[in-house]
Amino acid sequence: MRKKGIAMFRIEKKYCAALWVSALLFSAGGMGKLSAGPVKVPAECEQFVPEIKAVCPAFDRFGSCTARKVTLLDAEGTAAGYLLLAPEKYSRTKGYKGYVNTAVILGKDGKIIGTVLGRNQESPGWIGRIRKGGLLTRWNGMTVKEGATAQVDGVTRATYSSNAIKAEVKAILENAK
Repeated sequence: MRKKGIAMFRIEKKYCAALWVSALLFSAGGMGKLSAGPVKVPAECEQFVPEIKAVCPAFDRFGSCTARKVTLLDAEGTAAGYLLLAPEKYSRTKGYKGYVNTAVILGKDGKIIGTVLGRNQESPGWIGRIRKGGLLTRWNGMTVKEGATAQVDGVTRATYSSNAIKAEVKAILENAK
């Protein structure tokens, strides 16, 4: 009987140690550090990398991903911001030639620091007009809640593309609230 009690104590001790290590790793992850293991990030994030680097210069790599929110990490593995992706299922608005993949970048303070564009079939001239017109920066400085309800004007003579981007940003921010 005595041996069984000792064996049971050893199992419980190992179990407690495993729980302690798990708790330690979990809490370290919650403080903005990334564990050494690979992170599953949606493949669609790669299309935004050049623009993410322009908006968030500290960006080095992607971190954890939850509910269409991807952590942007700096070279030290600390959170530099967050990439908000469009909901997986919603009724998308087409631009003039098709969908305009859009994402929103939040700073560490939770305020919008930029809107970025990914793959699309729109004419480069119209996208350039949208960039020059400042549409992608109109949400900057807003919280997610403020941005979701903001009435943002489009860019003249790029109405279809502007409307598609505005609808995508609204869906992203509504999903993130």
